Amino acid sequence: MIPNSISQLKDLEKLDLALNNLSGKFELDIFLKLPHLTWLELSDINLTALATNSTNTTLPKFTVIGLQSCNLGEFPDFLRVQNELEVLFLSYNQIHGQIPLWLWNITKENLLLVSLARNFLTGFEKSPDLIPWQSLILLDLNFNRLQGSLPVPPPSTVNYLVEHNLLSGEISPSICHNSSLCELVLSYNNLNGTIPQCLANSSEAFGVDLVPTIFMALFLRHSRTGSR
Repeated sequence: MIPNSISQLKDLEKLDLALNNLSGKFELDIFLKLPHLTWLELSDINLTALATNSTNTTLPKFTVIGLQSCNLGEFPDFLRVQNELEVLFLSYNQIHGQIPLWLWNITKENLLLVSLARNFLTGFEKSPDLIPWQSLILLDLNFNRLQGSLPVPPPSTVNYLVEHNLLSGEISPSICHNSSLCELVLSYNNLNGTIPQCLANSSEAFGVDLVPTIFMALFLRHSRTGSR
């Protein structure tokens, strides 16, 4: 397990314990007492994280948070005040319910990589037409229970992964404004209507499987370099 005494390392800036075979539980609070900590990577260490309710503005400002497979049941509240975050990995947890509105509003300018895959997320507290993370490169929402329409990623997005959910409705044609997109995975949803022309015309699209009114699989890999 992780000793509470780690909170005494006041000058610690980076902590990476990923892929260790630890056991037991740990309090996220012990890391929030480290004022200079910007990198926290605790993914896949066989521990259960006990979330904190702290939203104190004096909390450390993280750039990287990795809490994959930590048995989290909810979004940690301390994320609400993180405005310098670049990487957020919360996949393979037990997070239930909707993606909260406040999550869309954190660190809009800086967030690059986000993975919320393999949780029990059911939708969006307020579904944005356009995901507001302006610098986003990767968004992985695979294997949840998301309902509603498919949000359009920002133009910076390279990888957008949303397979095995319950999304419905049409794919917005505005997704064609994304000049960076190289990987789009929407398989096993309840999407219907027509495929936007930019996707249908791609000579490098493959694995398109249409059932009447339902997209059972849509998988696009498109190298923009090769198409220019």
